[in-house]
Amino acid sequence: GYNNVSVAEWEAYSNDQAEPGATLDSVVSDLESNPLTIETDTDTLALPTVPAGYPVKFNGADYDQLIAADVTVNHPLVDKTVQVAYVVTDSATGNTRRPPTSPTSSKAPTSSRKAT
Repeated sequence: GYNNVSVAEWEAYSNDQAEPGATLDSVVSDLESNPLTIETDTDTLALPTVPAGYPVKFNGADYDQLIAADVTVNHPLVDKTVQVAYVVTDSATGNTRRPPTSPTSSKAPTSSRKAT
C-alpha cells in the first residue's frame, strides 16, 4: 500500500473593504489638492465634502467682494481665481488646522463676456 499524506491550508479574509480611517492631515491634503470651480448658476459657496468627524468652516477669501463672509458669491465680470481659506477640525481631538489657501475659480456669467 501507499502511505498518503494530505495537507490543507486555509486562509480567511474579511469582506470589509472599507478605506482606512481619515486623519486631519489627510483631510487637509485633500482640500489642498482639489480646487473648486464656482459655476455661474451658484449663489453660495458650497463647503468641500469631507469625511464625518472633520467639520470644515469657511475662513475668508482674498477677494471678499467676490466671496463674502456668509459664503455669498458675487460673480465677477471675467473668470477669476480666488484664494479661499478653510479651518478643519478633528472632532475627536479638537485639533484644528488651517490649510494653505485653496484656489477657487469663480466663473463670470456668459452675458458679461460679450465682445465690444
